[in-house]
Amino acid sequence: MKTNRAKLNPKTVSSLNKILGKLGALYKNKDVHEILVSAYDDIDYAERGSLKKFTKAFDNDSQVEQAIAKIFDLAGVKKLVKNKINYCRLPDGTHVSAVLPPMAVKGAAFNMIKMPSSQQAITMEDLKKWGAIDDKKISLLKNIVESNKSILISHSPNSGINTFINCFINECIPSSYRVVTLEKRPEIMTERKRMVQLNVSDDEGLKEALENVRGLRPDFLVINSTFNQEAAHILDVLRDGIGGLVSLRAEDGMDALRHLEIKILQSGSVLTIAEIRQILAKAFPYVASMNRHEDGKRSLDNISEVTVDEQGRFRLTKL
Repeated sequence: MKTNRAKLNPKTVSSLNKILGKLGALYKNKDVHEILVSAYDDIDYAERGSLKKFTKAFDNDSQVEQAIAKIFDLAGVKKLVKNKINYCRLPDGTHVSAVLPPMAVKGAAFNMIKMPSSQQAITMEDLKKWGAIDDKKISLLKNIVESNKSILISHSPNSGINTFINCFINECIPSSYRVVTLEKRPEIMTERKRMVQLNVSDDEGLKEALENVRGLRPDFLVINSTFNQEAAHILDVLRDGIGGLVSLRAEDGMDALRHLEIKILQSGSVLTIAEIRQILAKAFPYVASMNRHEDGKRSLDNISEVTVDEQGRFRLTKL
């Protein structure tokens, strides 16, 4: 499956290699998908789903700051702000986030998240090799999609949720389905046909998109990283019979359900907690969690069926 990653022109590639120095080899390595510079003498990289330590690449903090400035210059950003996290995107789709002193107490830091090229696109087979998923879970996901149901996936920071969602869209949703995606920052990189990608920057934008998404006639909806107060609008769409995958920053499936429950209550809903839980269980009959473990390994865990018992409590049954 191809992705819509653009290629860097030779001049930009040469400039980036000079900027990164020893890290240039990591950037060119197709198996390395993230580079994390926490300080000039504290560097990690993620390769094939595992986090590894890198040897010395910078001599001091000043060199890190210079590298950051030059990387952002390649993306057309001429001025960095010292009291916030700076973000840019390189022409090949690589996401770069950086922070400078005094906000960065240990010194300048940055990370680069690479988007795979058409020849390097990560597949479910890759995730299986890395221990992130197995055939049983892939089969369950396909059955959820084809039964027109929805799944809520919790994820922790740097858990590989975007890589998983790309694979999910490419391989778990039938090619005959029309897919509509909504996300704050464009992380989904695929040339799948019959797909409309929407980039919404805030809660109001998501609300408007959800109110009108039915007009796009989606067979399946993907909402990557749920926003704040729009949980009720998401539920309205999914309860209309549109299947979907919604990702949410939370510890696990139960925590994600609780999070949505609180958001609905905060929105001024007059529904009782018992009613909200019944609605959530109907909208999301399945939950799962995407986790990053201590050894750096990422995996999709605990695909579970959601029900509500006689006492009005969520019950999760692992499949």
